[in-house]
Amino acid sequence: MMASPKKPKKAFVQFAVATVIALVVGGIGLALLFLLFTGITANNEIAQQQHQEELKKKEKKMALLEKQVEQLQKQGSGHSSGTKKYTEVQLAVKVPLGTRLEESMLKEVELQPGHRPSMESFSRVSNVVGKISSMDLLPGEIITRTKLLDTKGMVPVTKGMRAVSIKVNDIASVDGAIASGMFVDVMATFPKSEMAKTLLQNVRVISSGEAPSSSPSGGKPPASTAQKSSKGAVTLEVTPAQAETLALANKVAEFHLALRGFGDKKETTLYGSDIGQLINGLSPADLKQVGFSEHNVPNLPNDIPVNYSENPEALPEPAVPEPENQTFQMEIYKGANSESKNFQWQY
Repeated sequence: MMASPKKPKKAFVQFAVATVIALVVGGIGLALLFLLFTGITANNEIAQQQHQEELKKKEKKMALLEKQVEQLQKQGSGHSSGTKKYTEVQLAVKVPLGTRLEESMLKEVELQPGHRPSMESFSRVSNVVGKISSMDLLPGEIITRTKLLDTKGMVPVTKGMRAVSIKVNDIASVDGAIASGMFVDVMATFPKSEMAKTLLQNVRVISSGEAPSSSPSGGKPPASTAQKSSKGAVTLEVTPAQAETLALANKVAEFHLALRGFGDKKETTLYGSDIGQLINGLSPADLKQVGFSEHNVPNLPNDIPVNYSENPEALPEPAVPEPENQTFQMEIYKGANSESKNFQWQY
């Protein structure tokens, strides 16, 4: 009968423990909910700040674009005092194909407000002077790059002259020391007639370089091959008549160049040289040294100078032949009749 009061006390203790546990769990839940709410609020605030910053950036960009639009409108309307003016180069006269443009042929024209020049046009006359037209141009026509010749790599030739390229031997051409701007004499050797002749004197060299040749594969020759080449191409500035002379000699002769000293413009009267002048006066022993035997030594008179080019006054006076009479007979027909007459011609 004494144990019955302990049961209510035990139940109270269990209830108290359960209440404490519930309060602890509830407090933890409330703390978690508070933290979650706080985090969501912070994220929202950060997102709002970022959004506001983006809006501010966009507003700045819009303001900058509006200023640029205003400036462009002012430039286009021409009302602003700082409006930039553009010019284009046009022709003042009619120009045919291949004309070198001069300052008097050109003019600068100011464009209307709001108009911009083409990327292919020129804004200054000085940029066009000296260029060559690639087509016929009319007055008032705008000069563009497509209407001018690309003079890069072109051979500069004086007006009235011609540029002619010839092949020469490097050793005979001062071992390749001839360069653009130098002056040379052009000599030709004729193998069949065994003679040499100076064809041209005081000729300006436009360019000098290796003669083009192709490799076995069809491409450019290697550098080592080009350096060992014994033939080079030299471009000379000559008159039209001299160009014909070189073209004809190119078929039957080989060219050699003799370099002139700077400032030496004097031309010398030359009569050419042949094998007879070369060996005249040599002894039979000397002739054998140069390749002549006793049987093929030419018989030359001893009174002929060795080199006429050095002493042209020593040339012997040509013998005047005695006049000879020659008789010619002419048959003259008059209808069915004929008549013979003799004529004498003295020469």
